[in-house]
Amino acid sequence: MPACPVCESGEPTESWRYRDYLILQCPDCDLQFSHPMQGAPVEYYQEHYVETIAAHLANDIHPGFRYTVNKIKYVTQYYLSPDQRRAIDVGCGPGYLLSELKQLRFDCLGIDFNPSVVQIAKEHFHVNAKVGQVEDLITLNLHFDLALLIHVLEHVEDPAGLLRSIRQIMNPGGILFIDLPNRDRFVINRSLQSGDLCWGEYPPHHLTFWSMSSLSKTLELAGYSVLECHPRPFGEEGQINIFLTNRLKLPACPPISLLADGLRRVGRMLGLQGETLYAVARRTG
Repeated sequence: MPACPVCESGEPTESWRYRDYLILQCPDCDLQFSHPMQGAPVEYYQEHYVETIAAHLANDIHPGFRYTVNKIKYVTQYYLSPDQRRAIDVGCGPGYLLSELKQLRFDCLGIDFNPSVVQIAKEHFHVNAKVGQVEDLITLNLHFDLALLIHVLEHVEDPAGLLRSIRQIMNPGGILFIDLPNRDRFVINRSLQSGDLCWGEYPPHHLTFWSMSSLSKTLELAGYSVLECHPRPFGEEGQINIFLTNRLKLPACPPISLLADGLRRVGRMLGLQGETLYAVARRTG
């Protein structure tokens, strides 16, 4: 068996399978990771992303990022001082979040390895974005007060290495904000482990699968102090409404909205977790 890509434990065990991929779980840091652990090339992302992104450009920001945007605003107000205004969005995609950072008066830069989405970021959102990797910024001796890593960590072959590299471009006391899929989320009528979710949830798209425990431990190993690590509240993404109206064919009306609110409250009372995990961490040292 291969060693864990985070803590290098040599004793991972089989957790579940997806097609030709074996999903292993580390007993030490709790990370689940795919075997083989090989990321998709840029051509894969160009093929699968650009048309989807183009369909949402009229919204200025993808609707699924609204909760994330609100959390970023909270993080910048609560953990950063007014003079900490240099931000980097690692894996910026088409620039949704860079646009929001500009409105918050950040001097921001976005990097992505996909030239197609960088072009959209520059032409549609008029933000400072370029094709590149974190290692390029280390060479240029650039440093930032805030780093965003939004739905990126689950795609890379060396997640701990990426976190250590980001730490090198952060100013002392800088804040890292992460948002990624929650492997322990409750999905109505479907399951991650049984392969029921869409293609984008699995290898070669997603190579690692995270819990609160694995994300916290990985951040600590990479040299961060974890300030927060929580799942998104259950039902925040509107999945209950979608299930009621699309799956059960119930009408979208006030009584159905009240039913959805009631189910959401019950789910949270039962401890059900939402779609994503977010973490706030401060660079130590």
